[in-house]
Amino acid sequence: PGHMARRSSITNLLGKLFGSDTASGADTPEAIEAVKNLKAAVYRGTLDNEYGHGGGDVNAVEEFTQILKDYPQLMPEALVFIKARVKDRSAATSCMAIDFLDQCMQCNGTVFNQAVAKKILGRVLKLSMPNKGTHPQIQRKAAEAIRVWGLAYGTEAGLSEFITAADELSKAQADNPAASTRRSSIITAANATTAPSGRRGSTVAASSVRRGSTEEPTTAHSPLPRAARRSSAPDLSHMSGEEVARIGRQTQQVLMAQMQATNDRNIKRELQVLHDQLGEDLAVYYNAPGAAQQQEPA
Repeated sequence: PGHMARRSSITNLLGKLFGSDTASGADTPEAIEAVKNLKAAVYRGTLDNEYGHGGGDVNAVEEFTQILKDYPQLMPEALVFIKARVKDRSAATSCMAIDFLDQCMQCNGTVFNQAVAKKILGRVLKLSMPNKGTHPQIQRKAAEAIRVWGLAYGTEAGLSEFITAADELSKAQADNPAASTRRSSIITAANATTAPSGRRGSTVAASSVRRGSTEEPTTAHSPLPRAARRSSAPDLSHMSGEEVARIGRQTQQVLMAQMQATNDRNIKRELQVLHDQLGEDLAVYYNAPGAAQQQEPA
């Protein structure tokens, strides 16, 4: 008993010295039960369902937020649970975990986002880097998250890490100006206009990772050609640069129409980010060396 008491005392002291990473906030039976519920909420919120539509439990974010409101000392555990899902080897799980994290950031305020910047942002940034061997769907999802978070939080006091991460990603993409970067944003934007989001108000484009799904999703307004309205991203690998650019221009038109059709500020922000990114990538394409015969449509 004396040994255990000493170990507990040392653990708590180390937690105070090093940001509570080694100390659990679950010091009562109620808090211990809350940890279990917190972990369960993260799991359900990032679980690909049996129908292959992904998205997880739509109530999980609300449950997660309420638990942290009641037990704010459990934030370190919460971040550990989410980070583990972000690092999951399943592309579907990792993408949904990034989406889940994004919504938790919207609901839990600056203190939570500061903790995310310290504990998880680096992992998402690593996943977003081009040509690092990351699964392409995870890389696209992570890169979109980094861009959106940089715009959404980077100018807030105490959250400069987000804009720094966005700048680092931009530099890495500038050092790898292959067509994959331009095609990545076009794929992401196409997904955002065609794939139904698993939860309310996500600022990160809905993932197209759907295991075993062959259905063609429908949306309220999606004038994209049928070939581009698939549950997975358009296969651009066999297309010429002009064909990719054409899809990009069509997607921009869809994004603009959807921005005008919605009153949801979060959705407008998401669509605006994608629209602007597409504009930048199309400008790179039309101004690239050897593109003298390419004319950007008026």
